[in-house]
Amino acid sequence: MNKLNYLQSIKSIRDSLTADRRENFDLHFGARERDPAISLTFSLYFGLFGVDRFYIGNIVLGILKLITLGGLFIWIIVDWFLIMDATRDANVAIATKSRRWSAKRRGLRRQARADHLTRRPTSSPKSRG
Repeated sequence: MNKLNYLQSIKSIRDSLTADRRENFDLHFGARERDPAISLTFSLYFGLFGVDRFYIGNIVLGILKLITLGGLFIWIIVDWFLIMDATRDANVAIATKSRRWSAKRRGLRRQARADHLTRRPTSSPKSRG
């Protein structure tokens, strides 16, 4: 996925939300978004140990890369060219999860508000003299 398609995907996911849910989405996605340049840096320096794959959330591929020492160095070289696109794909998946999370969070807030409104005031215990 090139950068233009990536940005269009993120924008379409964000635009599909209502205005009040966009703030939750921005906070949730912004905290979990992975930078493709950092993943490339990890791939260049620590690709032998699978750190780049662990960083973007591909735990199984990270373990395989660690066990095989980067696929006997072949996988490391291939990842130098593929890791930035894999990071963008992972970010789109994170954005999709963030969209669902913001919907759940809004539902939880609405439920908490309803519970608060239906609660009866409790009487405080009288102090003993």
